[in-house]
Amino acid sequence: MSWLYYLLEANLYLVLFYGFYKITLQKDTFFKLNRFYLITSSVLALVFPFIQLGFLKKPILILNDLIVQPSASEPQYSDILPLQEVKQDFLTADHIVFAIYILVAFSLLIKLILTIKNIVKIKNLPSTTLENGVELIELKNSKMAFSFFNSIFLDPHLPDRHTIIKHELAHINQKHSFDVLFFEILQIVNWFNPILHFLKKDVKLIHEYLADEETTKAEIERYPYAMFLIQNSVGFQNFKLTNQIFSSSILKKRITMLNQKKSANWARLKMLILLPLIGGVLALSTMAFTKDYCVLDLYSHALVKQDTIKANSIIEGLTILDEGTKFTLTFRYNDLLKKGMPVSKKLFIVNGKSIESGSIGGVENADYFIDLDSENGMKKYGKKAEFGAVEAVGKNIKILNVPSPPPPGKPID
Repeated sequence: MSWLYYLLEANLYLVLFYGFYKITLQKDTFFKLNRFYLITSSVLALVFPFIQLGFLKKPILILNDLIVQPSASEPQYSDILPLQEVKQDFLTADHIVFAIYILVAFSLLIKLILTIKNIVKIKNLPSTTLENGVELIELKNSKMAFSFFNSIFLDPHLPDRHTIIKHELAHINQKHSFDVLFFEILQIVNWFNPILHFLKKDVKLIHEYLADEETTKAEIERYPYAMFLIQNSVGFQNFKLTNQIFSSSILKKRITMLNQKKSANWARLKMLILLPLIGGVLALSTMAFTKDYCVLDLYSHALVKQDTIKANSIIEGLTILDEGTKFTLTFRYNDLLKKGMPVSKKLFIVNGKSIESGSIGGVENADYFIDLDSENGMKKYGKKAEFGAVEAVGKNIKILNVPSPPPPGKPID
């Protein structure tokens, strides 16, 4: 599974999970649950491309009694040729896409590092210590109030200092800065997905809901608190990576949520809808996307296929095809001949090139293999394929090195 396929698949799942949140959970007042959902679903979207449901995998198409007629345009070999690696163009479309991806991701990473550096620079200003080791750093004449990890940055001339500190302590105690940094990194990795921009905004909005809820839990009434936010939200700049009490861009939503009636407990049952969604995502991961997990083992003449095909499935004289799957063919170390070889005496062909027996350890990234028995091998390649032939076909094939001998005392399979 290439990096490009992985990113596309993971981002598809991000879109599906985020869509579920927008449609089903966004308007509920279960802020802690919503925060947990957005974080967990984002992690699952990155993990699910590696998960397969074996019983759902497409069956392998096996064609018996394949008769091959040599083509006039096909090169004929009278002798086994020495190994010639398959040449690939230095600059391909994949390389160009990868270069663009890395360039943008690296630029965003540098921007993030510079932002953190600026905050750390401010953090080095004189500070005082509040409860639980929280630092209070005064930014005179800045009209700023925000928190970042274990620090509160505050203009000492802002009104109602006690309310601001209480709000920012809620962010710190609930570890909101970890969420912000996680989603910043997630956006760097998946910068091409516009959903990440909205996902980041919604996570920060949930942070403010949680902090507002904590601030108005005791002592401070909701209505005066809402008026306090309205009166002080004009003229404040947005500082990336931080939680800010006076963020004007989300003020209306915060005021609405402050006055909204709490969602009924039964509404939590909507999370059960996630079960078929997760099942559907796993089915999609299994059935619709390329996975690198197939091995053709010439020692046992078996197609070893994780979770789907048992070992020792006989493939002698058959054609093995599996749409969308990259194959790997491996040899094992032959203790008698002191090199990696298959037990079989079959002729080995890589993209039309005959390979000298024992000169390689196998190939990977083949689009498919054709395993010819003696009759069909001789019809196509003549006497040299009297024991049959194995053809590896694929434009991105890579040659594997000859396997090393097993450690002393370890039995050879």
